[in-house]
Parts: sequence; C-alpha cells; structure tokens
Amino acid sequence: MSGERRFSAFDRGCCPHLITLSLFLRSVVANARLNWYACGTTYEHTRQVSKRQPVELRGRHASNALRRGELDSPTPRLRPPLCLSSSRAKLTMRANPYVVRRACAQVGHGGLYHSQSPEAYLAHTPGLVVVMPRGPRCAKGLLLSSIRSKDPVVFLEPKILYRSAVEEVPDADYEIPLGKAEILRPGTDVTVVGWGAQLRALRNACDLAAREGVSCELVDLRTILPWDADCIVKSVKKTGKLVVSHEAPITCGFGAEVAATVQRECFFHLEAPVERVCGYDTPFGLVFEDAYLPDERKNLDAIRRAMEFGA
Repeated sequence: MSGERRFSAFDRGCCPHLITLSLFLRSVVANARLNWYACGTTYEHTRQVSKRQPVELRGRHASNALRRGELDSPTPRLRPPLCLSSSRAKLTMRANPYVVRRACAQVGHGGLYHSQSPEAYLAHTPGLVVVMPRGPRCAKGLLLSSIRSKDPVVFLEPKILYRSAVEEVPDADYEIPLGKAEILRPGTDVTVVGWGAQLRALRNACDLAAREGVSCELVDLRTILPWDADCIVKSVKKTGKLVVSHEAPITCGFGAEVAATVQRECFFHLEAPVERVCGYDTPFGLVFEDAYLPDERKNLDAIRRAMEFGA
C-alpha cells in the first residue's frame, strides 16, 4: 500500500529506541534534501528567492509541487521543521521547532528491548536538545519549554513514571528553563547527580546516607544536552566528592561526560575518585531487572566508598 511505512531489516531486528532514532534522522535528511531542491538549485535562484516573499509548502503539497515541476521557479520555497537552507553560495543549517516525545527506561515488567535508556545515543547528535524529566510537575514545565524552543528537542519520558509518579501539577502555564539543573536537596559532604526516574533511587539512597550522618547534595540534571556543567562543578567544589548514577550502561553513558568534566574542572578540589553507579553493559530481560538496575543500595555503597576514601 502506498501509505504503508516500510521498515528495513535493520529496523525489524533492532530495539525500539534505535528504530525511533532511525526514523527521526531519516525525516531530517529527507526534509533537508527537499528544502535544498526547493529553495535554490542554483545560486542565481537563491539570490532571487531571498528578495521575494517565500511561499509555504508542507507535507504532500510540497511533494506534489516537486512532481509537477513547480519548484523549478525561484518563487516557491519549502520550509520543513528541520532543514538545510542555502544562502547565496554558502550552506547553513536551520533548525526550526521540532519536539519528539519518546518513552524510555525500565518499567518493572518490560521485555528485553523495552527498558533501555538512549540518552547517550542522542547526546552525540550536535544541535539536538535532550530532556528527561523526573516527574509530572517537572515534565509539564520542561515540555512547554521544549515546544517553545527554537531548537529540535527529544523529550525522553521514563515509562515507570506514567503509573507510579503522583504530584500536584499547577493548572497555570509555566516553563522550566532548558539546560539548567536543579538542586533538590542541599548538602555538604557529597554531590549526587542523576536524571529521570533514577532520582527516586537517589532520594532513597540520600535518606539512608543521612541516617549515617552523611549530608548529600542531590542534583537533578533535567536536560542532558546541553547540560548544566556550572551547577555540578560548583557543587563538587563545595563537597569534594561526586556520585553520578543512571540506568543506561556504564560504558559511554552520559555519566562519563559528567565525570570527565568534573575531573578537569575540579581536580584540586576532589577528595575521592568520582563514583559512577550505572547499568551493566548487557541487555536485560524482566527476570534480571532487579539485578541490573542501580538501586538505592548500590548508590548507598558508592556514597560510603566516597566518604571512606576522603576520610
């Protein structure tokens, strides 16, 4: 059927978050190619187009216009959500508002390919904004900011929060700025950093550490890219220790970027090695979720190691 979406063999044999990323990048490339054909196949056409009022062409209207040959004229101009645009003899990238919502992370009963966290994949795409909220109140403010952002945004939603997170969410319109971390609990002994649903385990770990007399400063990164390095560096310079935790596998996880930045910026302030508490480098099914997840006990052990090293 003409309206049926076709998947390649790679898509059928791959996990869902890679299928989403594949389709997303395909749409970007397709829109960029159409825009290049539409807004200036020659430099002379580009110069003439820049002096005229562009005609908006979207979706099937743009495809029909291309087939009919109407875009050979310099007047029409295609403006898809993400595209390349030509300016005289120079190529530039233009990113218009574009938000992709994507469920991620473990849910408590997910299958082998349904409980993964792809934030590190997406963070390797320059120009994207990657967001992961920790709960309903945070999700509303970040989503409104994402919709109104001038950059393309991938909005990752931990699936377990759909049924387990309960908060009072204001009816009023409000935004939470992108690229800004939030200190959920001030502390003086160790900085604990996480994002998304992992904040639940980190809160519990900080509560357990408080019973042992350890004051933890808990920080929610909220935006993976661009991330608030200044907030983390300032906190680590105060506490001298860092524990960063996420569900994604430890190798090349985004926690490695946080650790590397802190190592460079806070070298003379660190009192202990940076601790990373993450998932293992292996797929995991339902029966292995409890063993795979970096829960509060694993994070509490990391906090203890940091405190013992700095004692």
